[in-house]
Amino acid sequence: MKRIVIVLIVIALAFGVKLYLNKASSGTAIDEIERKRGSIGELLEEREVRDGEVVFYMRQEGERAPVLSADYVNKSFLGWKWAVGGGHSLPAASGNETAWSFQYMDATKGSFFNHSPFPLVFGTVNNPAITAVTIKSVKTGQETIADLITSKSNITLWYAFIEEEQGKAFDLTGLAKSGETVSKKHIFDSE
Repeated sequence: MKRIVIVLIVIALAFGVKLYLNKASSGTAIDEIERKRGSIGELLEEREVRDGEVVFYMRQEGERAPVLSADYVNKSFLGWKWAVGGGHSLPAASGNETAWSFQYMDATKGSFFNHSPFPLVFGTVNNPAITAVTIKSVKTGQETIADLITSKSNITLWYAFIEEEQGKAFDLTGLAKSGETVSKKHIFDSE
């Protein structure tokens, strides 16, 4: 009986330490991002992934260009905990030229962040004629169709979770509803 009481006390202490160490978590993924990174501005997409969500959002910081961000927030029985994320400023549109923004987010396996659904390639495109985006790996030739989300403020987000083997250089193709190519962009991230 004494042994059982000691084991229960040890378990309770371990649970208490775990709660103390993880006290900095939130009730929702959005609350956790705002706790860690400030107000998110316009929410574009909450994508459920294994063990959490990837949240895409726009933030306006003063007079600077809007920033597109993607954050992975981990879900546990204690709540939501920010894991990893990043973002980039949007390019200014010039005339009739299609402006693309892009970012590659590395896989996190074996890093401080341990696991995430990355790699991820994402960005925006400002041409309303584009209704689909394909992402072709320069390294492997594999083609992926991106998810497209158009926001309330008419920003079109494109994104795709990809395999690490695809490398970090891609050819983007923006397609019209008819399937006709509207715009192409070569993107790369130094490896």
